[in-house]
Amino acid sequence: MMDVVNIVFRFLDFFVIAGVVLYATKKYLVPMVEKSIREYNVFVYNLESDCKNLQLQTESIYENMQDQDRQFLAMHIKFEVWQKKCHEKMILQCESQEYIDKSMKKRFNIRSDYVKNDRAIKEELPVILDSVTKSLQAKYYGTDAQKQYIDELIQVMKEKS
Repeated sequence: MMDVVNIVFRFLDFFVIAGVVLYATKKYLVPMVEKSIREYNVFVYNLESDCKNLQLQTESIYENMQDQDRQFLAMHIKFEVWQKKCHEKMILQCESQEYIDKSMKKRFNIRSDYVKNDRAIKEELPVILDSVTKSLQAKYYGTDAQKQYIDELIQVMKEKS
């Protein structure tokens, strides 16, 4: 019978220990696990929210980059147009300057020729006139030469009229 009592007490010990383990599990372990699960769910929810926020930020950054690319292309096109206009303006200015330079050179040449001719005329005209006058006086000094010259002059005038 001792064995039976011993077995009964062992069963009782087993059930008491099992009951204490069940009570401790329900009282302490289950709330701690539930709290850990809730914290894990909050952590997962926060991660998902952060992931969505990062995706939205990434899309926003990508859109901004595309806008900046479009603006860069527009600025690049404007710069090329401006550069082309500047080049054309520079060509026109060079052509205008060449025209002005040629005109100035032409005027200088004309004036220098005029000055040369004027100087030559002032210096040599009296000598030329004197020699021509003497040669004409010598040629037409005789009356026959004068008469022949007048007859030729009248003949030329008749032909023209």
